[in-house]
Amino acid sequence: MDLIAGLPPHTAIATNKMSSTCGTALATLRFIKNKLVNFKLEHFQMI
Repeated sequence: MDLIAGLPPHTAIATNKMSSTCGTALATLRFIKNKLVNFKLEHFQMI
């Protein structure tokens, strides 16, 4: 859809990635806020 608006391809791809990144970050923060993330379990998964 961004290409139809006249944006160059590299700008359109960057725009889509930015919105995806922001959505993922917001979802992660909501999970943490609602205490749905077990940090003790996550510690072992990160190693």
